[in-house]
Amino acid sequence: MSKWLVRKPGFSLVELVIVVVIIGVIAAIAVPRISRGSKASSVGALLADLNALRTAVDMYAGEHNGAWPAADNKEGNRSAVCNARQGREMLK
Repeated sequence: MSKWLVRKPGFSLVELVIVVVIIGVIAAIAVPRISRGSKASSVGALLADLNALRTAVDMYAGEHNGAWPAADNKEGNRSAVCNARQGREMLK
């Protein structure tokens, strides 16, 4: 038998290129979906944190005769206090 008719084990270049293209197509489909999921989860975490902040401020007000926490810090600078409803409106 001639050396040209003997098939060597392994993959041809065409087969490898086809596999790489298929993996690229799958990655192009999957990456945007993963990105949208992470953005939605970060927005959900933000809303949960804002809700916890609102609850803490309401608890403070309940324990201090309806007074809210002071908005001035030790240096005299004003700091913002917002509740979860305002946070949801800002995200829309």
